[in-house]
Amino acid sequence: MRLLTPLALAFILAGCAAPSVQDAGPQPASEAAPDAQGTAAAEGTAADVKPPRVLNGTPFPHVTLTGVDQFGEYFSMGLKISYDIDAQGRLEPAERAEHEPMIDGDTPTADEHKCTDAGGPFNQLTTWFPDAGIFVAGATLRSLRSAQGETRPLLGMAKTDHGLMAVAGKDARAIEYAYSPCVGSKRVAAGHRTVAFVEPGDKLGIVPSGSGARGRTVTLTMPEHPRPYVVLDFARGGMRAIAPARLVVLAIDWPRRRAVAQYQVTAALSPRVASAFWSATLPPDLAGGHISAPKAAFNQAAINYLKTCPAPRKPMDPCANPHGPLPDALQRPLP
Repeated sequence: MRLLTPLALAFILAGCAAPSVQDAGPQPASEAAPDAQGTAAAEGTAADVKPPRVLNGTPFPHVTLTGVDQFGEYFSMGLKISYDIDAQGRLEPAERAEHEPMIDGDTPTADEHKCTDAGGPFNQLTTWFPDAGIFVAGATLRSLRSAQGETRPLLGMAKTDHGLMAVAGKDARAIEYAYSPCVGSKRVAAGHRTVAFVEPGDKLGIVPSGSGARGRTVTLTMPEHPRPYVVLDFARGGMRAIAPARLVVLAIDWPRRRAVAQYQVTAALSPRVASAFWSATLPPDLAGGHISAPKAAFNQAAINYLKTCPAPRKPMDPCANPHGPLPDALQRPLP
C-alpha cells in the first residue's frame, strides 16, 4: 500500500466535516442493460419511486445524481476525482480548487458530444458503464496490469457517430457502450476499453509522445486509498447497504501530469433509498491518530468489506442490495 503525503492526507481528512447535500443534477434517460432487473417493493413499482438525496462526505467537490434509466429500475450516481501524478507515477488527489468539475443541469444538451473544461458531457450523462474507457493525451497507453502483475486486457476503440468511440469488430459485444474521447477540453485520437473495471492498485504503462517506438514506459499506479464508496440508507426497516464506486472513465493529461477519474455507483430504485452518502477510505496506517476511534473502526471495516464486493456485470451493484451480509460494524450510525 502506498503512503499519502501529509498534504494529501490533510486534503482527505477535510472530508470528515459535515456532508453537503448535492442537487440531483441532470437526469437524462439512458439505455439500460438488456438483463437489468428491478425489485418489487411494498411502496410501489420502481418507476414510482424517486431517487434519494445525495450527500457528499468526501473532500471531492464534484458528485451528482447522474440519472435514472429509461425503464425506471435503477438510479446512477457519479463522482470525479482529479489526481496529480508524482515523479514515481503515483496518483495523489489534487487540491480541492483544481478538481475538474462535473456537468450540471445548466449544461446545454447541444454540447453533449463536445469536449469541455468538465470533460465529455456524454460520459457523465451515461447512467451505466460495464467497463472503463481510458484516454491519454501526450502519451500512448501500452498496458494495464493488476497490483499483482497480471495483464488486464485492453481493447482499442474506433470512431463512431458524433465523434464518439466504441469497440468494434470481433472483440465487440452484442451491445457496446460508447465514450467521448475527452481529456478535459482536448479530444484525443485514440482510446481503449478495459474488460471489467480498473481496480485500486492497477498499473498503467504509458509511453510519452516523442520518445519513439522504443521509448521508456512510464508506470502509473492507481491509488488504493482514498477509495470512494456510497452508504445507502433505505427508507424502511433501518436497512443499509454499502457499495464501492467503480472507475468508468480515466482521462490522463501527461504533459500536465494530471489524471481525472470518473466513478459510478448504481442501485435499484426499489426498495426506496432515503439517502446516499458518498464517503472514501483512508489509509489505515495514516488514519490512526488523525480521526476518532469510531471513525477509524468504521474506516477499517469499510476497507475490509469493499474488498469482498463482486464487480457488477449489469446495473445495480450486488453490494447495493439491502439484504446482503453487511458487517455489524458498518450497520452502526455513521461516525
